[in-house]
Amino acid sequence: MKVSIIMPVYNTPTEWLVASIKSILNQTHHDFEFIIINDASTSIEVSKVILDFKKIDNRIHLIELHDNCGLPACLNLGIEYASSNLIFRMDSDDISYPERIQKQLDFLDKNPEVDVLGAAMNYTAQINSEWGVSTRIISKPYIVNKEYAVKNHFLLIHPTVVFKKDKIQKIGGYNKNLRGLPEDFDLWVRCLQSNYIIRNLQEPVLTYRVNDKGLSNNFNSEASEFIHMLQKQIINLP
Repeated sequence: MKVSIIMPVYNTPTEWLVASIKSILNQTHHDFEFIIINDASTSIEVSKVILDFKKIDNRIHLIELHDNCGLPACLNLGIEYASSNLIFRMDSDDISYPERIQKQLDFLDKNPEVDVLGAAMNYTAQINSEWGVSTRIISKPYIVNKEYAVKNHFLLIHPTVVFKKDKIQKIGGYNKNLRGLPEDFDLWVRCLQSNYIIRNLQEPVLTYRVNDKGLSNNFNSEASEFIHMLQKQIINLP
């Protein structure tokens, strides 16, 4: 079964980018298109890395942007371009495990009613300039519903997600106006409001790279207020 993988890129360190691309090309499931959106990176090396891989693997499709659009707009471009109804997310600094696609496909084959599927992850953290992979698995609940979303904003680990293109487009895709705000939480809330079925595999499918400046839970007050507003909408509070 052919699937689509979308990966936005903006000035990712080339060492990380190479590892991320290789982790997709080395998947045990081979039937996919790999859509890479270069969001006007200022680094010439980023474009060179992508083009070098594109020359040796025709599954790579490059969308080269001349103006920086931000993550939500890039994801919408990738979704629009995708030829498959099953779209896998990938970040340009993470490493997908070889059986990631196949494991998530196997789950969806057995559970065709699921519209959005996330998974657990390991992470590699920088300590004293050295990177080390944690043995602690980070996971989210198997069943994601409105009751959980009212009290929690980490519903899925964004780069582990696979979703159905038609369902995501039906609710408008990512909100491109949310640059710097939790565009993924906004999308999952709209999925729940549309009664889409969201699940999480409880085994890790990738290694997620974090550092002190890039931890996802370091929200500013604007992001926190935005999350709280969405949570109030879920339970229809005034």
